[in-house]
Amino acid sequence: MSGYRVGAGYIGSPNPQTSVANEEIIPSGKTVYKFVFHCESQCHISINGGTPIFINSGSFGMGIEDLWLTSFKIIESGVVFTYFGGVIS
Repeated sequence: MSGYRVGAGYIGSPNPQTSVANEEIIPSGKTVYKFVFHCESQCHISINGGTPIFINSGSFGMGIEDLWLTSFKIIESGVVFTYFGGVIS
């Protein structure tokens, strides 16, 4: 079976983390093509520098068919979260 590979590696939480307001989650210079974010409380997120979006507690995910991520920030401090992503660079 032939195909192609997009990914070059993975990023993710080593353990549950607690947010610092507006701290960048995606490492500098990385582009993420699939991503799962789980938060234990309501929060707002900013994707690729866009307008904050409300997220209820639970999970948010995106795949290869969605706009790739270069930036993902939690607006509030004190949100417990985990994340996992596939990177292309």
